[in-house]
Amino acid sequence: MFDNKLLFNYAKACDRCRCGHISLRQDKTCCDGEVWHCTNNKCNVNIPLRKDSFFSHSHLSLVQIVQVIYYKTYKYLQDISLNTRLAFQQLL
Repeated sequence: MFDNKLLFNYAKACDRCRCGHISLRQDKTCCDGEVWHCTNNKCNVNIPLRKDSFFSHSHLSLVQIVQVIYYKTYKYLQDISLNTRLAFQQLL
């Protein structure tokens, strides 16, 4: 998912300082309430959760994004079940 820019690779070293690593941190000023933050206190870089991802330009909240994905997937599985006559439970 990282290669396809669906998610930011938080396990890597900080691109800015190359000394710290990126970790999740609460930030109430951000729309998602959390940011990726460098562990190096001298760097102080903050990266939005959605940076370089499929969702970077979305106006939806993270909760709404997860709900849309869940319901679209659920609906898709129901359609497959109806069209192939497979039991819905077999597709899960």
